[in-house]
Amino acid sequence: GGSVVARVNADGTLDTTFDGPTGTANGKILLDPSTSYDSAYDVSITATDKIVVAGRIRDMVTGKTEFGAVRLEVDGDYDATFNSGAIKQFEIDDAASGQDAYIESVDVHAGKIYLGGYAYDGVGGGGADFAIAVLENDGDLDPTFDGDGTGLKSATALAYDYLSDIYVESDGKIVTLGTTSDPTALSNRTFVAIR
Repeated sequence: GGSVVARVNADGTLDTTFDGPTGTANGKILLDPSTSYDSAYDVSITATDKIVVAGRIRDMVTGKTEFGAVRLEVDGDYDATFNSGAIKQFEIDDAASGQDAYIESVDVHAGKIYLGGYAYDGVGGGGADFAIAVLENDGDLDPTFDGDGTGLKSATALAYDYLSDIYVESDGKIVTLGTTSDPTALSNRTFVAIR
């Protein structure tokens, strides 16, 4: 299934100027990148009022859940300058083979798109790590971040670290927030921030 993106006026009514490629003039659009399960999780607005939507997409070939992002114009149409007007779908390269990656948050800064979530690493008996990806303005992965545009950051070895929010400071440093577990007692969770 797909995800719905809606824009609401200050008075609470749906903004009928936001109708996307379907031209339905009902203030909402359906994002449907595939016939598989997908869901939007966060949205961020660029300096030019374009709309970045980030979510999770299940790859129909591999069965993996991967990161996904799309940028919309002010009227809801797909932005043709981002990934050739299509939804960007990709895996986190550092995640273990066959492991899922789940997006939770998005931020925009200096023309780049920062995506945060978590991925299962499959190292030393498993666990999950903070997963971060940086996209350039055109939707390509930014090779200046961790060599390939994606990376895993661990708060606690062999623990389950779940990123819930990402924020980019004015100097470009990335702040991530989430929780980590005690590897000897996984039900014990602790707040954690990584920069």
